[in-house]
Formats: sequence, structure tokens, C-alpha cells
Amino acid sequence: MSQSLNVKDSTIVIFDNRLHFFIDAVEAAANDKSHFARSASPYLIPFVAVNEALEAIEAYSNEPKLAYKAVEPAFSRLKFSLRTTVARHFADSGVFTDLVAYGKELTSRGKNKDDGALSAYLRINSSDIKRSAEEARKVCIDSDAYATELGNYISDIISDVNRGNNSAYKLLDRSAKELIAFIVAQGRTPASFLSRLQSFWSGSEDLTMKLSEFKKCVLESPSTFQVAVVIDGTAQTRGLYSHDFFTVLHNKQISWLLTENRASLPPVANSDLARFCYKHWRLDGVTEPSDSIKMNSQVLLVKVKAWDHEQARHEALDKAEAIVDLINAEHRAMGFGVKRKVAVWQEGTRDVVQLTSNSVQVPFTRLLNISRSPSVDRSLRFATRAATERAGSMQTFFSWIALEYLGRGGTRTPQNTISAAVPDLVSLVAVKQLIIEAWHELTYASGPEDLPPSVLDSIRRPEERSKKAPNPHLFDKNMFAHLLISDGEHVKEFASIARITPEQATRAITDFISYKATLSQFSQHKLRQIRDMMRTPTKLVEYMVDVQSTADRTMQRMRFVRNQTAHTASSTSTEHMALSKASLMILDSVFESVTRIKGKPVDALAKIRDQRSQFLTVMKKHSSKYLLPYNPNKNLLI
Repeated sequence: MSQSLNVKDSTIVIFDNRLHFFIDAVEAAANDKSHFARSASPYLIPFVAVNEALEAIEAYSNEPKLAYKAVEPAFSRLKFSLRTTVARHFADSGVFTDLVAYGKELTSRGKNKDDGALSAYLRINSSDIKRSAEEARKVCIDSDAYATELGNYISDIISDVNRGNNSAYKLLDRSAKELIAFIVAQGRTPASFLSRLQSFWSGSEDLTMKLSEFKKCVLESPSTFQVAVVIDGTAQTRGLYSHDFFTVLHNKQISWLLTENRASLPPVANSDLARFCYKHWRLDGVTEPSDSIKMNSQVLLVKVKAWDHEQARHEALDKAEAIVDLINAEHRAMGFGVKRKVAVWQEGTRDVVQLTSNSVQVPFTRLLNISRSPSVDRSLRFATRAATERAGSMQTFFSWIALEYLGRGGTRTPQNTISAAVPDLVSLVAVKQLIIEAWHELTYASGPEDLPPSVLDSIRRPEERSKKAPNPHLFDKNMFAHLLISDGEHVKEFASIARITPEQATRAITDFISYKATLSQFSQHKLRQIRDMMRTPTKLVEYMVDVQSTADRTMQRMRFVRNQTAHTASSTSTEHMALSKASLMILDSVFESVTRIKGKPVDALAKIRDQRSQFLTVMKKHSSKYLLPYNPNKNLLI
């Protein structure tokens, strides 16, 4: 009896560890501060790839001479998306078999660079290809088949007692990216989804119930929200009812719209709306405003379908901005606008939530040290537009233009320059990010101050060691990387690199191993993963090639969205949101790198490609299991 209880307790611990691991993995994949290779943003899931393939086919139908070259890459990316963990379930279905066959034929003709043959094939088959893509889209989205398979797959990994933890952790880490990519593709806010996940997983001890709630959350339908938006510069607009907007009047009772079942509205929700209105009407403290009071803004109510408050805000602002476009056009673009702050009420709930754009406060800032030129100044301006724009397609558009300006001045066109150079650069930056990620996982829970003194002393920068109160955040990346890959058998080598005694090196390695054992399962897993890559040059080469390939596909998608946006600009905020985040990460990597090489950015991009080539050559020749094949402090932009 005692033995069976112990087995049961052990199983509960395994499940609990996996649940906590998955929460951490989802949080990491959804974090806006994650670097390109770690984020879920570049992850391409099937129905997003199908949508892009459909857009390419439709673009070809409208402008065959201009858009035919975009079709083959789109279908190539679609084929790649079917290799993902869950998508393999659909890869063999009849509709996808047809679609993959079309893609193979397109790829074959595209590789042969036979534009005439490619155009002829599209001219004959474009209608059938489009029909097949639309059917595939229904399989993925309309039937909820993809969401169902994704929820079941993750649940099975967590609950499989016959699977080892290391295997389960690898699959859960990968699945977390796919889950967040799916959530963002729906327009949902990852932070809201994660909060719900944490809430119901912490509220029950029953694993079956937890996993059932998780699958419900993945499959959940959007709710009805009411959003109050503010249009500035005018007090009232005629004709709004035909656009599903309702005007809140200051001299009438202020209330949310009646719900579908005509249930009574919560008094608290109405009071919150009234306070929101008075604030924007600049009537704070006035209980009953009279008709004679002149106001310079109006509050409109609109109903939207969304999964969370933040998405509801975006949907409502999109609709309001479309209204303002009509007002500005009617009044010769006089400058009417929509305020970013809104009040959101989810029907059936008691309270109202006020939301505005997320702006991180940074007390102390610094200037980017970059060689100035007209093209660089324009690039920086577009980079700012990309960072502050709400619509995902426009963020991607501005990010591409910012990169394009950095590619000017070379022998090739700017578009081809950045298409070739940027993926290489991103893969090189990803190597440095491995060290930064390892440091983050090591210090995430409590900060560097809690690291054992022997560990901190062994990785301090030489100039920091002589100080009475050295900064624990300043460490030597090369020394830390060598400590990370050390396994207790290379004490003398580590002591030599860190410039400490063998006794000090032994203590640092021992304390480091002990400290890692106190970290979360997710942090331990990531540290092992990074350690294995950095100790084995072949694995590091594979990692760089994979990041380069992912960045290349992302750049292709950016280029396609840039061209699509230039012709058919989308005003929706959540479309291409994942791609826009990946675009900003790529842009950040480029600015970080080109500033380290003097001269024009286009020349820096060429030098970076040469450095990557040299780096790969060194690693392929390197066979040591201890000494790193590079110096993270001095070489390769690090």
C-alpha cells in the first residue's frame, strides 16, 4: 500500500513539474523581449501559411505580370509549415496532398527559373489551386481541427507517464512556440491567455480537470465586448448608426448598450463608463452637464467579438479609425483622430477595464552610435514608425523599408542586399544571444546578487575584480561561456581562461552545478540545451543554419507583406501581428550589429556575411569538447 502511494505521489510530482515547465515555456515564447530564435513570432503555422498562399494567388489573379513570382515562395513556405509538430496530422489529408502537389510543381518551375513555364502553369491552374487552398483553410480553422489536435497533443505529452522527462521537456518547449503562434494568429493576446492558463491550473489539483480546462481554453470561442472609443476634434457625427456605432450623449443617461438577452446592465459598469466619458469630455466633477457646454470630443460605443480585452480594444480602434478616415475625407482631412485610450466591458461581467497603448518607461536612455547619412536617417525614422504603429501589416511594411534604406549604396539592389545579408546576420547574433539567454535563465528568479560568490568572482571582468563593490551585472561573456560548458574535468583550462587558481576554479564549478540544481525545470532544461550546443561545434552549426533558414523565410514573408501592403494596405491591427514582432526583432539585431563596424551600413552587412562564413569554417574544423571555437567577447560582433 505504501509503495503504491509513493508511486502515485511520484507521478503527481512528474505531472506538476511538466505543468510548471510548460507555463514557463509559454511565457518565454510569448515574451516581447525574447530574441528572434527564442520567440514564437517567426513560427509559421499551417493556416497562416495557407492564408499567405491564398493572398499570393489572389494577387496573381489581379496582377499576373507583377505577382507571379510571389506564388512559388508562398507555397514553399506552406509546405514547410506542414512539418511542424501538430501539422503533420494534416499533411497526409487529401486536401493538403493536392496542395502540396501544386506546391512541388510550382517549386520545380521556380527553381528552373523558367518564368514562361511558371506563368503558363499558373494561368491554367490558378483557379484549382485557389479552391484547394480555401478547402485547406477550412480544415485548419473552420472545423477547429488544428486547435483540437494542438490541445490534445500537448495534453498527451504532459500526461504520458511512459515518456521520460527530458523527452517531454523538449517537446513541450517546441509546442509552446506553436501554441503561442496559433494564439497570436487568432488575434488573441498571449499575456491574457497565459494569465488564464496560470489561473485555472493553480486552482485545481486534478490533472484531468486541468488538461480539460486547457483544451477548452485553446478551443474557446470569442466573447462579446462593448468598447467606448473617443474621437477628438468633434462633438457629434451624423450617420454612425449605419456603421454599428452608438453615440453617448452628455445630456442623456449614460449606459452601455443592451445585451442580446436584454438583461439589466450592472450599475458599476455604467458608473465606470460615465466617469470615462466625463474625463474625456473634460467635465470631471460635473454631475449633470447642460446642453450649453461645448465639447471637443465624442464618445462612441461599439460591439466587437474578441477573446480578451486587449484584442477588443484593437478591434474597436480599427473600426473607429475607419470612421475617422471618412470624417477626414469629408472635411478635407482636417485632422480628426481617435484616442488610444478606451474603456472595455465584457458582456456578462461586472467591471470595466480601461486600456491604452503599452509604453515601457525607461528613466535613462542613450543614443545609438551609428554613422549618419540621409539613408540611415530615413531608416531610423521608419524604424520608429514601425515601433509605434498599431497595425501588424504596417509595422512589417515600415520595418522592411527601414532595412531597405540600410541596404542602399551597394552593387546590388537594396531589396536583394538585405534579403541575402540579414538572415546571415541574425544567425550570427543568435550565437551571442545564447550566452545572454543562459545568463537570463541563471539570474531570472532572484538576480545575479544571489549567485555564489565563487561563481561571480570567476566570471567578473578584470577591471571589476579590483573594486570594493563590483557590479554583479558586469561579467565577461567568454569566461561565463567557459564556466557554462565546464563539467568538472577541465579545471585547469577554465582556471587559465578565467585567470584564477585551480582551487578557485574547482569551487566555482562545484558551486555553479549546485546552484543550477535550485532553478526551475525550464531554466535547467534551457541551460543544458545551450551547454550542449556550445560544447559541440556541429550542434552549434546546425543551430545557426536553422536560425538562418527561419530568418530567411521571415524576410521572404516581410517582402511579400510589404508588396501587398503597398497595393492593398490592411487597416486591421491583429493581422500579421506575429510577423510584425519578428520584423522588429530582426531590425533590432541589424541595428545592434551594423553599429559595431565603421562605415556605411551596406558595407557592414557585407563584412558580417564574411565573418559568418569564417565562423562556420572555424567551427567545422573544431573538435574540442571543452574549448570554445570562438571568443564571444572579441569576435563576431559580440
